[in-house]
Amino acid sequence: MEEQEVVSVLQEKGYQAVLGQTIMGNLEHKGSILTPSLNAAKVKVQLLNFNNQNEIVVLPLSFMGKLMPDDIYVIPFSDINKLEFKNKVIFYSMVIKFKNHPNRKKDKYQVNKKIAGYKWQNENVKRIIENFDF
Repeated sequence: MEEQEVVSVLQEKGYQAVLGQTIMGNLEHKGSILTPSLNAAKVKVQLLNFNNQNEIVVLPLSFMGKLMPDDIYVIPFSDINKLEFKNKVIFYSMVIKFKNHPNRKKDKYQVNKKIAGYKWQNENVKRIIENFDF
């Protein structure tokens, strides 16, 4: 999938989206007492676009890897207390800690450094870490 396709879908839905600032991440589910097969079924793959409006626009993917434009949501930077990236061997752990959110304390993503078919991932991850780690 080309990043331009992701940006176009976001823009068609009325969201601000910037080319070169999209990454794919696996949102880790809360609680890890499930068996590995059930854990895998709960993985939520999402495309995150860090736009110039001080927000993260989140576009979920279906289990089959299809874009789900009706499920887009926005995380304003004003709701974020801390955004941090931790460098692992083949991926980054990205943690978004929320300010005074009634239902969410933090979201944790596994952001792979490279993904087959998403050649833009590696450069975009580096760019976002450089520009948005706060």
